[in-house]
Amino acid sequence: MKSFKERYAIEMQQKGFDQNYVHYLCRFLPKYPGGQVMRLIKSINARYVFKEVPEVKRYLWGGQF
Repeated sequence: MKSFKERYAIEMQQKGFDQNYVHYLCRFLPKYPGGQVMRLIKSINARYVFKEVPEVKRYLWGGQF
């Protein structure tokens, strides 16, 4: 399986955490709009969280991030 960077040509340079937020500094090709990159990252993260900690869905409004 290809890594995220190889598959999407998106490099995660830095991650930061705030009280209720995660901040990313990404580098990607101009063929991707910024909103599409963030939706992709959010989708992949959500899949991972729901797989590893399924009970978290009960605490989310509508069962999604």
